[in-house]
Amino acid sequence: MSDNRRRRHPGDPVRESPVRKDERDWKANDPHGSGDVEEVVNNIKDTVINFSKSTALAHRIYHGITDISVSQARKQFEKGDHIATIRSVYTHHGIYDGQGGVYEYNDCVVRHTSLGRFADGDDLYRVEEDTVYTPGQIIYRAQSRLGETDYNILYNNCENFATWCRLGAPIKTRRKRTQHKS
Repeated sequence: MSDNRRRRHPGDPVRESPVRKDERDWKANDPHGSGDVEEVVNNIKDTVINFSKSTALAHRIYHGITDISVSQARKQFEKGDHIATIRSVYTHHGIYDGQGGVYEYNDCVVRHTSLGRFADGDDLYRVEEDTVYTPGQIIYRAQSRLGETDYNILYNNCENFATWCRLGAPIKTRRKRTQHKS
């Protein structure tokens, strides 16, 4: 994969997506807890975009040329990277652990699997997005959801999980919301 994109290096400032930052600020100051609705709406929007991109011919051709094999990925991906692979009509997302494993939401459960099992014979690519967390924090966030079974194809899927690990609300907020479900 020819990678002309600038990689983030230790010491570089962490850039934040303005949309996600505004969303977090709004949720932090939301006394009624309606931020959960906003999170669901944004997750559904991400899912629709994922589906439309995954089925677009230009997207598939681009990734057919630029995606990398599992062996190349082990050398190029870094701890905390949001990674993906294109399936038939969707893109599968996960968080790379830096040691040949991936945290993913698959078969309706958050689990840790090998990079090879995650790829399932397909090539891989890194999702270029900013993050507000260090690689160690991203992995901690992924591990905090191991075993979760609240999968929803529209608003709590593999892409939403990977994006949350890198950009989502602090863990205490998510745990608080989960406790209210019981």
